[in-house]
Amino acid sequence: MTTTLYAIPGTQCNREIWQKLIPELPSSVKLVHLDIPQNMDFDEIVSHFATLVEGEDIHLLGLSLGGYIATYFAKAYPSRMAKLMVIGNSPTSLPDNELRMREQTAALIEKRQISGMTRERAAMYFNSDAEVEPLIDIVLEMDNRLGAQALVNQFRYTSKRLDLSAAVGGFTFPSYFCFSEHDPLVKRQWFAQAASANSQVTLVPFAGRSHLLPLEKPKALAAVIQRWLSA
Repeated sequence: MTTTLYAIPGTQCNREIWQKLIPELPSSVKLVHLDIPQNMDFDEIVSHFATLVEGEDIHLLGLSLGGYIATYFAKAYPSRMAKLMVIGNSPTSLPDNELRMREQTAALIEKRQISGMTRERAAMYFNSDAEVEPLIDIVLEMDNRLGAQALVNQFRYTSKRLDLSAAVGGFTFPSYFCFSEHDPLVKRQWFAQAASANSQVTLVPFAGRSHLLPLEKPKALAAVIQRWLSA
């Protein structure tokens, strides 16, 4: 029996974000990539996905921004959910320093001082290791294909976020949150509070600071996904 796993990527990511993960998944799992639509707020995005995703027992996975969207979808359509997995995202407001960086980046792009994501910025998503250089190349290639304006638009429409902890506290389906313990883009206290409020919430911490676990830790993440699907 084949299990369809709908997967929502992060900011400036396309289907290439799953290229390391898919080969590690069993043949019984079919990963279906969902592109994040441009120029839509969260209500509009989840409404759009509701028309694309088939069935009433949805296995939904989201990475980073996609993790927030996946949680927002689960809040909006809880009766359609079978399982939720969020990777590299605590579904609440972004840290102040991240919001400032986004504003600065968008301003520089609009002034044509930079043309998109810098290598320094991309390197922040990984552990400090020479082996991640090819992974940084993948991130920059995805950014280049999507274009600088797409980055500005995603910043404009998806940076203002609500705290979804109350919704998560009411989820009645298995909800896994995977994150690196030293990822600066997540709030570890949020995870602890979510797990203490709902026995359906499972926390899966990874060592290090990697934000893009499907690229850097595909084998370990695939093992967690198999455990989640069996929950």
